[in-house]
Order: sequence, then C-alpha cells, then structure tokens
Amino acid sequence: MFGTGFFVKLQYNDIIIYGLMTNNHVINGESQNFEIYFEERKENISIKSNDIKFIFTDEFIDVTFIELKNEVFNRITPYFLTADDRECVITDPIMVIQYPANEPKDKNLQENENIQKLSASIGIIKSISGCNIVHNCSTYFASSGSPLINNSLHVVGIHKSTSGNDNYSTRLSIAKNAIITTYERKRKNEINNTMGIVNELSPENYEELKNHNLVNRKDNKVFILEGNKSILPIHFYRTNYAWFWTNETIPDYEMETLKNLQWTIIIPHEKINKNEKGLSPIYKILIMWLRLSEFILKTFVSHICYDMINCHTSTASALSTSHKQRNKETPYRSTLRDPQRKV
Repeated sequence: MFGTGFFVKLQYNDIIIYGLMTNNHVINGESQNFEIYFEERKENISIKSNDIKFIFTDEFIDVTFIELKNEVFNRITPYFLTADDRECVITDPIMVIQYPANEPKDKNLQENENIQKLSASIGIIKSISGCNIVHNCSTYFASSGSPLINNSLHVVGIHKSTSGNDNYSTRLSIAKNAIITTYERKRKNEINNTMGIVNELSPENYEELKNHNLVNRKDNKVFILEGNKSILPIHFYRTNYAWFWTNETIPDYEMETLKNLQWTIIIPHEKINKNEKGLSPIYKILIMWLRLSEFILKTFVSHICYDMINCHTSTASALSTSHKQRNKETPYRSTLRDPQRKV
C-alpha cells in the first residue's frame, strides 16, 4: 500500500527535530516497519522500529511524523524543502507535489510498478476551514501525504483527502504545533503515548472539568458544556497537544465524523480568535479558562523544511481497514498496498 511523504526539519529556538512527514492513514504507527521508495534512485530503503527515535501520529489531524536516527539520515541523504510560517489565504496559487498511482489493467504488477513518477498539479486555495485547507489541485490515489506548496515553493499543508471536487490538506501550522508540543511533553515525561492516545484524567481533573460544566461524551476526548439549554451547544476536543472547539452539530462521535468538522484550535496566550467573537459570553469564558489553565499546553511556532519522498508501508492490514472506512464518507486519494496481498 502506497502513499507520498516528505522529510522535514522542525525547529523552534534550540529545539530541532528531523523526520518523515505523511498522513496517519498512510503510516499510523501500529507497525513501525515500512519502506521508503526513492523513484529517482529506483531504490527501496527499509525502516525498522529500531531506526526510529520518536514518532508522532494523530488520526484527528491525519498527520504522522517520524524522527529517524542520525545514521539513517546519513544513509539516505535527504534533500529538504522549506516551509512557509505565514498562514496562506483564499485564492493563493498552490501546487501539490506527489507520486500518484497508476490505474494498471494488470492487477498483478510488481511492487513498485503502479507508482507514477514525481508529478505536480496546480490550483488555488478555495477555503480554509478549521484544521483544513480546501484546494482544487488534481490528486489521485497515493497522493496522500504530499506537501501543498505555495508560489514561493514553500510548504503550507499536507494533502490528505478528497470529497467531490474539493481536496483537503491539514494546515501546516496545526501539524507543527502538534508535533513540537508533543515532542517537548514526551521529552519532559509529561506524556507516555505520542500516537493519538490522550493522557488519562485524574479524579481531580474530572472534578475540575465538571465544575466548569464540561461533560465527557467520548473516550476522554470529546466534551460538551452541559446545563444551559438557552444557547446552542459547542463541543470541545482534547488531545495531548491542544484543545479544539466547534459549534457545528455533531450527529455522532465517530472519528470519521469528528475529523471532518470545522474545529478551532485553542492556543495559549493568543488573543481572542476571530471565530470566538460571535460566541455567547459563557463560551468565551470557558475557552479563556482552557487557554490559561493546566489543561491546555504550551504552543510553539516552528520553522520547517521538507524533502519529497515516496513511501509505502510493508505491513498494513490495519491501514487497509482504515482506508475502506474512509471511502464510505470522504474517499482518500491514496492507495495503501500490502505487498503480501494482490490488489
């Protein structure tokens, strides 16, 4: 099963991390053995779990970042692209650099024969919604994990899915915040798991949330303000790196539903977000408390550089199941292929 990925340098002050970035539905961390295929070199490079220093993956924003050991980088000698720290805006011209899959008539092709060569697709940003950039660049299966690049040739997003005529990328600023914050919290032993499993809340934590009328709705991640029927409800989503909120109606609490909503990240010490201005005062106070309290985490602004690669997983039965589920609602332009299974 195949997807596109790129190498990235994350930096904040004296914190520098080098790693591989792609989508969670390309590499989700359940198997830490995968292969990187370099089309230019016609070379497969196997990555094993003992080659990895740090791994971040999160289904909610659909991003995976893997820090590899220095000897691995010395062996593969990646070239880095540069990220743009500024937020992009609607109508900005952009392109997706990708390794889309072919549609072979012969389904018994060898391992790498249904990967196209590196290609680029040009378009514009149609909208920016929550964690997502919506764009109209043409993509196809195995494009998932490709960088979204602006007219300065800097990366602004990570392509992940398509729905109708719209393509979706995770905003780079959201991904940077998640990875750097998680990396620092892991280094300080504040969290044990960096693969989407949030820290357990203590009885005291639950009591404090209850005192603010926040009630758990799903897996210690989704909360709702309870007890006020005079205003429209908003939901809060908790991760190990930030809180998010949305005032959209949530028909169910399945991840496929949650991740496609318009979420606003709560950033510590940030001025009131423009999305908060129309909220009821009770919600503004609650968001301010989450922004300043021990339940919210320090956020970093990072400078990132990138290198394009084409990567595919070598063992991906769990990824295959995830991919089929996604196609029911928001089909992903990515084909993940288990080498042991004919497709």
